[in-house]
Amino acid sequence: MTEAERIALFTDAHGLALATLSIFITIVTAYLVAAYLVGRELTTFQVRFMSLLFLVFSGFTIWGTLAYFYIGDSLSTESGPTWLTPLGMKPSLVVVPIQVLIVLGCLYFMRSMRKG
Repeated sequence: MTEAERIALFTDAHGLALATLSIFITIVTAYLVAAYLVGRELTTFQVRFMSLLFLVFSGFTIWGTLAYFYIGDSLSTESGPTWLTPLGMKPSLVVVPIQVLIVLGCLYFMRSMRKG
């Protein structure tokens, strides 16, 4: 594989990771808006069902973000140019833990909206 092909695959993988991250942001926003607007009025079943859907779909997007960043990371370590990993950091090790903390914060937000 030539260097140009490796760089193209790297940018494609990171572009897909960022697209998956934007879907994650959409799911989080929808959950937070629903929690804020109607969280107190929902039944326990509705909250649990909505939270289960939130966990499933946010989990898929976290997994997708991790997978695409991992692909990009593996391409950058195959004796590729060092500028592919700025500061020697792997984006998957930064973004994915933040996403998990956001999910936990969203669940706490729904709980606090329910308690009043």
